[in-house]
Amino acid sequence: MKKTYNLSGDIFIAAAFIILPVGILLKLLGIEALIWGITASGLIKLTGLSLLFSIALNLHDLAHA
Repeated sequence: MKKTYNLSGDIFIAAAFIILPVGILLKLLGIEALIWGITASGLIKLTGLSLLFSIALNLHDLAHA
């Protein structure tokens, strides 16, 4: 059993868990552009990317275990 726990994958899952409802809420309210050109669609895409990156980190951990 591993003595250390890699937290990086869980951080990206938590970020996706927070970003997705915010993006959906902004999309439903009709707010398109936030500061610095961030859009609601961009937030939803960022959720998918963070989940994919979390999967990649977990697979990397499994390969080196």
